[in-house]
Amino acid sequence: MSIDTKGEEDRKNSPLIFAKMMYGEAEENVKFMESSSEASKPLKLLVDLWNYIEDAYLGCYKKFPTISLTLLCGVQPQCSSMVYNFLLGNLSACYMSMRVCALIFD
Repeated sequence: MSIDTKGEEDRKNSPLIFAKMMYGEAEENVKFMESSSEASKPLKLLVDLWNYIEDAYLGCYKKFPTISLTLLCGVQPQCSSMVYNFLLGNLSACYMSMRVCALIFD
């Protein structure tokens, strides 16, 4: 009696397949944004917002060094999420990350 291991191999490779699919989608969107000046404006705004948040984070760190880990665990993932969700075309999650960052620094 032979055991079919093909299903098990597919399950092991599914995260890799998913990551390759997401990378391909993001790569296509980056190429599109590079080809169009209008399409690249939102990405530039997101990067500017990311830089502003990082500067604000550093300002908070200088005043309150004890909260640096909390801000780092809350702010950095949200900043990354904004850009990656935008590149993947998941605009609702991108806007949600913007709102969370706005709440943190409000």
